[in-house]
Amino acid sequence: MLRPIFISLAFSMLSVTLRAQDFREIPMYVLQDKIRGGWAGQTIGVTFGGPYEFRFQGTFIDQYQALQWDTSLVRKNMLDNPGLYDDLYMDLTFVDVFEKYGLDAPVDSFAQAFARAGYM
Repeated sequence: MLRPIFISLAFSMLSVTLRAQDFREIPMYVLQDKIRGGWAGQTIGVTFGGPYEFRFQGTFIDQYQALQWDTSLVRKNMLDNPGLYDDLYMDLTFVDVFEKYGLDAPVDSFAQAFARAGYM
């Protein structure tokens, strides 16, 4: 199961970026809610931006361009256009390596996992 290692990874990344006096404790359910919110936000953002990705390079999307959104788009794209979520499955590949080999996973284990991502 990915949840325990992902939570450990989140704490490890925080410990690298924060000084000791910057720490405060939060309940596990609050941390889990924040992590789930982050994943949901990334999924929604990828779904929303997918139709416009690479179409407006070097310019802004003008106000006349109607942007489409419907709550059914996440499920539809997950089933019909899974390649859109490459940022998500690459993140999951990263987490999977930590789960299998620990936080000191060798670099080549990441390279092999990324090379096989999408084929597992």
